[in-house]
Amino acid sequence: MSSNNYEDIDALIDAGEQMVGSGDRPPKAELFTMAKIREGTEGHRVRLVENMIYPIYLHEHNRVVDGKETYFPIVCHGDHKYLNSLPYGERIDPDNCPICKYAMENGLKKLYPSPRFYTRVLDRIYQKELNESGQTGDDKIKIMVMKNSLFRDFAKIAKNEDYKIEGKGRDGLKTYKVDFTRFDVILYKEKTGPEPQNVKYSCDPARKDTPFTDAELELIGQMREKNIPDIDRFIRPAEQEYIDYALFGIKREDTKESKEDRENAEREREVRRAAPRINEGADSEF
Repeated sequence: MSSNNYEDIDALIDAGEQMVGSGDRPPKAELFTMAKIREGTEGHRVRLVENMIYPIYLHEHNRVVDGKETYFPIVCHGDHKYLNSLPYGERIDPDNCPICKYAMENGLKKLYPSPRFYTRVLDRIYQKELNESGQTGDDKIKIMVMKNSLFRDFAKIAKNEDYKIEGKGRDGLKTYKVDFTRFDVILYKEKTGPEPQNVKYSCDPARKDTPFTDAELELIGQMREKNIPDIDRFIRPAEQEYIDYALFGIKREDTKESKEDRENAEREREVRRAAPRINEGADSEF
């Protein structure tokens, strides 16, 4: 994965959008959970370890497994440009995505995909807890999943002149850009209502640049060399076996679809993706 610096948030998105994965949920050890942020505190510090933000559309589904309600995130197969062109609340792509098609045919608005943004961060609080306890570990770099509101705060930082540094553009001319790996980002949590989901997250950039320690640089080097934690797996459109299990509880061995059938279905989706779309080119944002 590239460690280049990018000029603005669109460039971060463009860089991340080129990556692939398998559409599963990050293992708990690899995931930075927003629940760790305590309400009404000085905030929770993290540091982006690469200048990439990976945009996806995610179907969020809950199903009872062994008597317990279980959360299944399913990465959408829909075309991002087409989904972005649709009004919020109507963003589905049944031509390309089997989950979108299922949601539309069954009137399941809750299953419509929502934008999410993935990136990899150093969890500063986790590091501090490890150091104070005398423990060490290799899972200090976490995958952080952002919703729309938090992502917008990152976009504001990317446009903040105070955090831009001098660099060179592709044409060799002087340019100014934000390097998110130079400073910590402080995450905040605010309760907005009585329900558990009534929570708003926001962030601010730290006032000072702080260089990575030698240990952190070694950890980041291992991440780039071995791709750990492997973010690629979690941003690729979900495979049919996972969709069947997430939605209906059908396990891989119960699925009769052959490899050849799956390859044919994927070829058909590629053909549909290449076809002109009615709303293509309309102005819209995540």
